[in-house]
Amino acid sequence: MISFKIFLRKDHQNDDGSNSVYLRLINNRKKKDISLRIFVLLKHWNLSLNRVKKTDPDWDRKNKRLIKYENRARNIIDEHFLYDKPLSFSIFTQKFFITEAESSSFYDYVLNSLDNRKLSKETYKGYKSQITKLKVFRKELLFSEVNAFFIHQYKKYLLDELGNNENTTSKCLRSIKTFINWAIEDELMKTNPFQNIKTKHFDGNREYLSIMELEKLEKIYSDGRLKDNLHHVLRYFLFACYTELRYTDIKDLCFNHIKKASFNRTEFDMIDINMHKTKLQVTIPLIKKAIELLPQKFTANQKVFKILTNQKTNQNLKDIMVEAGIDKSISFHCARHTLATNGIEMGIPIEIVSKILGHTEMRTTQIYAKVNDGLKYREMQKLNDLASAAS
Repeated sequence: MISFKIFLRKDHQNDDGSNSVYLRLINNRKKKDISLRIFVLLKHWNLSLNRVKKTDPDWDRKNKRLIKYENRARNIIDEHFLYDKPLSFSIFTQKFFITEAESSSFYDYVLNSLDNRKLSKETYKGYKSQITKLKVFRKELLFSEVNAFFIHQYKKYLLDELGNNENTTSKCLRSIKTFINWAIEDELMKTNPFQNIKTKHFDGNREYLSIMELEKLEKIYSDGRLKDNLHHVLRYFLFACYTELRYTDIKDLCFNHIKKASFNRTEFDMIDINMHKTKLQVTIPLIKKAIELLPQKFTANQKVFKILTNQKTNQNLKDIMVEAGIDKSISFHCARHTLATNGIEMGIPIEIVSKILGHTEMRTTQIYAKVNDGLKYREMQKLNDLASAAS
């Protein structure tokens, strides 16, 4: 039989220093924690009573909510016990949060789901930002309002009022679609309003640096003209261009990820790392240019580079491109596009590029295999070579 208790989570603090109050379900030594979205400073929490102290300015309202949640939990458990009905964690959660689904907050459901699902830090942050963005469009949103008409309205708002491109708009809608799928999975919604709405991914302009542009960056890196902060950012950006590592992977890269390998009696250095996004293990041979960018090693678990925030890195990259005379909008992620596109142009098999990138599907890599001007030139040169040989 399921039992429960309310507790203040002490192992994680919110940005304002408060802690979250949780309801813990216990069944045959298994546990499930449910965020009640009540936030209390540790000094305002009564550990013996599991209640908010009067020192909290909002103590009365918070305690009333706690009592309401306790009574709701007790009623659900008593009802199933009385009628001898099985009660699982998922059924309890469903009944606990949605008594009358249509009059309940869609936002509350999603935010609670984010707290209780096993999501990566980046995924959690991304989904939460989507809710923040959605709240600007519609401050309150009930389950009964989540329909096809609402989705079309939001899409129009994203495109026309915010000026988002098709890809950004599609990404926002796919997040909402995920939230709705969660609700359907929890039996809180019966129909999917996305049934006749497509959320296509559009191939955007994946900006990258050509070999000549890379040479320009190498030149300004080596001639010492850049300020120290720009020189530092260019160092790890170039390293990413030669390894195809994402920002998060470069940030977490340690010297113990760089290992020795051999091929045909030739020893070489390579990166052996579990990619942050896909969790897949990837090995990347290091070319000489990449090795020359490595800083001094002191310990095996030392971070290879001291990385600035993604935002600051991209700001510095804009200044670096101006200094190099490169008229392109380059972000850190363009490093992956750079090696992938140039590698395919130079004839590296797409299967090899896919493995280095750590893609789980070949079609993802094929985005880089577009017939661009460089490939056209390379193939047309073959005709020129044939003509020269014939003469």
